[in-house]
Amino acid sequence: MESRVADNASLKGKWDNPTITGITWPLYGYTDLRLHAARRTCLTNIARLTGDVLLPDRIANHGLPGVVSRYNLHDFKDEKAEGLKVWSDYLEELVGGGQSIVLEC
Repeated sequence: MESRVADNASLKGKWDNPTITGITWPLYGYTDLRLHAARRTCLTNIARLTGDVLLPDRIANHGLPGVVSRYNLHDFKDEKAEGLKVWSDYLEELVGGGQSIVLEC
């Protein structure tokens, strides 16, 4: 079976192209809004709103550090759902109680 690994040279610059990773919304004053910025904002605010600094890493599916990843096999599904619910409620407050968005883990 042939290994298919992309080399860094072929990917260089692709993630810097706003037509691939960003959205231009000049109406709102944003000329280069990237999806990563939304991810970072979400995770930062989940930590702020819940007081749990580890929860955003769990939501982003970052691996647990060191030996903890071998012994702690809990999926944190309920905790992730609660954190995303807190974020959803916060966004609802910001937009004035609009239609809810249900996020599933």
